[in-house]
Amino acid sequence: EINALLKKGLKKEQLDLGIPFYARPTDRAAQWFDYKTEAEQLGWFGNVATGPQEVTEWQNNAPVQVTATSPRYYNGCQMVYDKTAYAMDFGLGGMMVWNYAGDLPYENGLSLFRAMGMAATHR
Repeated sequence: EINALLKKGLKKEQLDLGIPFYARPTDRAAQWFDYKTEAEQLGWFGNVATGPQEVTEWQNNAPVQVTATSPRYYNGCQMVYDKTAYAMDFGLGGMMVWNYAGDLPYENGLSLFRAMGMAATHR
């Protein structure tokens, strides 16, 4: 939590707000899902992907196709926009992203990096 770190003496400028460009299923299965694979389903305001999703899972050092069926929670475009605006308004040092390869191309209207850029431009 940011306030806990500030109470320990860290300065706001030393802190970055981290956001994932991936999701994990709620059933705690081993899969990782890139945002770009479900961005169209989520749209600008969505954060929860439901329904079956094919994903490659590594089992015994070999890729295996599996179908995930539990919900997956993402930081969608609006949430990324809002978190970027918060980091800027609060005076944090910046944003940290893991894993940038999970995003769509910047030119796509549902790109998370684009949402970050829009928030920065609107400040």
